[in-house]
Amino acid sequence: GTVSRTIAASAKEAGAEIAVNATVKGIKYSSNRATGVEMLDGTVLNAKTVLSNATPYHTFLELLPGLARDSGVSEESPLPRDFQHHVRFADYACGAFKINCAVDRLPEFTCMPSAVRGQPGPQHRGTVHFETTMEEIENAYREASLGMPATRPVVEMTIPSALDNTLAPPGKHVVQLFVQFAPSDVHPH
Repeated sequence: GTVSRTIAASAKEAGAEIAVNATVKGIKYSSNRATGVEMLDGTVLNAKTVLSNATPYHTFLELLPGLARDSGVSEESPLPRDFQHHVRFADYACGAFKINCAVDRLPEFTCMPSAVRGQPGPQHRGTVHFETTMEEIENAYREASLGMPATRPVVEMTIPSALDNTLAPPGKHVVQLFVQFAPSDVHPH
């Protein structure tokens, strides 16, 4: 929340207008540049710069003119054909997932106990990896590529509340687990 609010405040200070819960129907385009957006309700918002937080597929092939060509409308896309092809056939499958945890105390590590119990130390401020060999990483990848959940997945842990105590109530913490490799499609065997 704090990072998003800070970015929004900085953008507003620079003159940006932020609309939330507002669906964009399309990106307006003229003379080789985006000139604004058309909202679902038909309102057109003109702009010098258009930023998109959507996928490249949605931004370039669904919001820009041209994809309608696939449904019979003859409007030409402003994008080069090779770029359109690359975006259209990009693989968006992901072999990772994230687990966010709310915990009632700071994790303790046998290999490096906290100097003051419950107070973050340097061991809480980096990324903690739970794999011990490169072979474990390779095996997890191979299993996922075969459509099987990894027997021993690669797990990275961070504790953002060890750096920013506004993320959790006093004495509590936020733990994030980034897990690889998970198959994007599970094949039962």
